[in-house]
Amino acid sequence: MLEYLASLLWIIVLVIAIIFEVRASKAVAVWYMPAAAVALLLSFFRTDDPVNDLLVQIIAFTVISLVVFLFLQITFGKKLRGRKANRTNLTDMIGERCLVTEEISNINETGTVHFKGLSWSARSLDEKEVIEEGAVVKIDKIQGVKLVCSRDV
Repeated sequence: MLEYLASLLWIIVLVIAIIFEVRASKAVAVWYMPAAAVALLLSFFRTDDPVNDLLVQIIAFTVISLVVFLFLQITFGKKLRGRKANRTNLTDMIGERCLVTEEISNINETGTVHFKGLSWSARSLDEKEVIEEGAVVKIDKIQGVKLVCSRDV
């Protein structure tokens, strides 16, 4: 019975890794699966020294886990870590120029600009500056659904 404990250990480790992977659905334990499978296979080859056998299995498990982890990180690193926030074409608007169609006044919370066929709510980069209708402004940043603009010099 004692000679089968190592095999049982690696079966348990393999099952736990599979459960974690299925539950998380993100590569959190995938590198342990092949390592546990190899250690399980090694547990079937026994010598007269069970402690040495287990040590070899643990070393194999550790090395294979590390190698698979590094391989996956190098090959699929960005996909495993998840994507960053989606970049939209809105950021391409920064630095562009547009026409003020309604006076921009942060104090009165008014302002509209026309940019590429669309009307956008706008605010001034300088809190105290009022930009008159008809002026050309530069888009400095985007705050929510408003364009923050400054007078184009």
